[in-house]
Amino acid sequence: MGEIPQPEPSAQMQNSFDVILANFKEEVRVKRNPVGEWLNMIHEYWSLQAQPASDIQHSAYCDRSGRWLSSSPARTISYLL
Repeated sequence: MGEIPQPEPSAQMQNSFDVILANFKEEVRVKRNPVGEWLNMIHEYWSLQAQPASDIQHSAYCDRSGRWLSSSPARTISYLL
């Protein structure tokens, strides 16, 4: 007996299906762990928006730490001994 031919999906239909599937997977992931997703969104926002401020704070902290270590008399004495 002959088989009934089945038409292949078009490229546009395949792309649409892939988009729908990706959206569904994202919704399921958010529903499973809403707190983790919320924290992830905050982390992404912070890393994109606050990067220059973070770099300036880090530079200032390193500068202060270096000055404190170089001016500390206990450090100088410990290196001499």
